[in-house]
Amino acid sequence: DMVLVAAGEYVITVPITFQAKAITVRSETGPEETTIRMGTPAHPGRGSVVVFQNGETASSVLEGFTITGGKGSLVPSVEGLCGGGIFFNASSGTVRNCTIVKNITGSGGGVFCAYPCSPRLFDCIITENSAESGGGLAAWSGASLTLMNCIIQCNSATSSTDGSGGGIGCWINSRLSLANCIVTGNSVAVTGGGIHTWYQSSSTVCNCVITLNTALGLGGGGMGCCPGGTAVVTNSIFWENTAPKGHEILVRSGATFSVS
Repeated sequence: DMVLVAAGEYVITVPITFQAKAITVRSETGPEETTIRMGTPAHPGRGSVVVFQNGETASSVLEGFTITGGKGSLVPSVEGLCGGGIFFNASSGTVRNCTIVKNITGSGGGVFCAYPCSPRLFDCIITENSAESGGGLAAWSGASLTLMNCIIQCNSATSSTDGSGGGIGCWINSRLSLANCIVTGNSVAVTGGGIHTWYQSSSTVCNCVITLNTALGLGGGGMGCCPGGTAVVTNSIFWENTAPKGHEILVRSGATFSVS
């Protein structure tokens, strides 16, 4: 089944949910003309714009929207708000041709996925989002996040103590697969201006461009691979990233890194 949404700006106070339905929710005219904006949340712990939380699979599809104004949803095990724009909570889903912009929360400013799940994003722009860690996107605690043909740009991770992954953070037994993507202009307070991988997590980067990202603290302007993390980079360009250590890539002791 498909739900077609007319052009316009829709201001909501509770998150959009798919309620476990295998349906496609698609805008008629694309993200340039169709916006879902979170206003003042009806509940302070429920401020994500879209939430996948009822065991959804890849057959639940969100397509052709601008997602903005999100504040995140409460995750007790993280002790904070996560997933300003879209939150995958032990549930998967497919996001196509969406612009996820100007969402602010504690972790995963644009997108946060946690607990066993396999969300997929295609042809999306994740831009100008902000969080303490994982400015653009964050995968955490068993999540497996796939991005193809996406642009991750101008996001920021701001915490001076925990700030990692200005563009994307992958932590605690999670997986990141990035193909044919551009990661540019992101910034982080500590490690991994573009991408950060840490603690029993792995990142695969293929046919991507990682450029003009900045790490202000420890290092890894383009990418940081920290203890317990594994990263595999194939046929990708790291260019003009900046950091105190490892302008392009920082591999710390206890991490595994390979490039081809």
